[in-house]
Amino acid sequence: MRRLALALTLGALGVAGCGGDDEADDGSARESSSPQQPSRAESEERAAVVDMNDQLAFEPKQIEVTAGEKVTWKNVGKVAHTVTADKSKVADPSLVSVPAGTKEWNSGFVGEGESFLRSFEKPGTYRYVCIPHEGAGMVGSVVVR
Repeated sequence: MRRLALALTLGALGVAGCGGDDEADDGSARESSSPQQPSRAESEERAAVVDMNDQLAFEPKQIEVTAGEKVTWKNVGKVAHTVTADKSKVADPSLVSVPAGTKEWNSGFVGEGESFLRSFEKPGTYRYVCIPHEGAGMVGSVVVR
């Protein structure tokens, strides 16, 4: 179990260290509270924050950032969530969208106390859902100026 956790942590660090535009790299990374990852305080200093809670909501539901900024989604509850803007993975593709030429993404499950980080290089509106709670209306958006 420890080896799996270490492998996942090292993989997340590798993704977090990659740079580039939205077409070359989707700019996303997973974070946890393990010692190898940046602390939540460090992540929050570098990124806007959206909480995912047990009321099946993204808070705030919409966030505005400038191009090049990062957003961290933090699971502040016990229920696992996803941050998904990939039409092929959601029940209702009309709920998700990304600007033309931008790669779609899916965080995978983000458990209690975990985070998902993504940088936004291209201006536009990014609409996303939580796959298991899509039917409950767990949707959000990032507006990049």
